[in-house]
Amino acid sequence: MNEPLKLIAHLEPYSEKVKIYARQGDRFASNIEFVKCEPGDLIPPTPLELCRDKAQALMDSLWDCGIRPTEGNGSAGAMRATEKHLEDMRKIAFMMLDASK
Repeated sequence: MNEPLKLIAHLEPYSEKVKIYARQGDRFASNIEFVKCEPGDLIPPTPLELCRDKAQALMDSLWDCGIRPTEGNGSAGAMRATEKHLEDMRKIAFMMLDASK
């Protein structure tokens, strides 16, 4: 039976490096070969391909290591806070409009 591929991110506490392991059952991926491509050459097949749920699992694993998007405006918590603030502002604006009648 073919085991599912798992990608695991692990933060090394002393070096601050994030190591990414590719595991399938009791087997771990080892080497990736770099092949030089000249302009016009066909690009060789990718050494690793992920479906969305595996890519999401890798993202979650990186998040667990403390890795966050650089921009930060993709943060769900920040977006919820902004949405709540806008909701409050709408309530205040409508209350002021009603009071001026």
